[in-house]
Amino acid sequence: MMNRLTRSAIGVAVFALAFVVNPLYFAGCVASDPEPNFGEPEMLALLDDANESSPYAFAVDDVHYELALSLSQSAQMARAIPKSELVQSAYACGNRAFYQSAAACVTVTELPVNGTFTLRRMDGSEWVEVATDIAVRGSIAVYGETLTSAFLTLHFRDNQDTIQLNASPSPFDLTNFNATNLGSESLAITYAAN
Repeated sequence: MMNRLTRSAIGVAVFALAFVVNPLYFAGCVASDPEPNFGEPEMLALLDDANESSPYAFAVDDVHYELALSLSQSAQMARAIPKSELVQSAYACGNRAFYQSAAACVTVTELPVNGTFTLRRMDGSEWVEVATDIAVRGSIAVYGETLTSAFLTLHFRDNQDTIQLNASPSPFDLTNFNATNLGSESLAITYAAN
């Protein structure tokens, strides 16, 4: 029969052995992980591509729209995650992302951006502005160590509405536009690329 001290000693020994065998299980990423092969100049080039690819054309229920963006680098993070969205048991402060992993890390490079957009609708044979100079903020994100694709996510109207564009690696294409109560006509527009 084992006494309590012996069981505790065995438990500590098993824990120590597991930590020595696989320290990444407990510690996560290590300094030897590969560094991204791109930097701020390439991220700023993506921002230029997003502006130069504008306007973005799309159609919802046979109504044609044009979305014109004017973006610049932001000095602040794109969005602070409200405390209510974080896992309560984590007692987290600030921004965090939770990934399911097997001792693997995902490198995410973000460039915070802000700016404005203008939305126009085709009425007959001419474009009519539906919303002008709506403030947006968000970020361009690249997942991984190589610049193979980028994701631009913009929020407006207190994060109620979003615009998403993807690039592989460029130019950007509009993938989602979600707006409620937009402009003087209070339009609700939901677009998702096929």
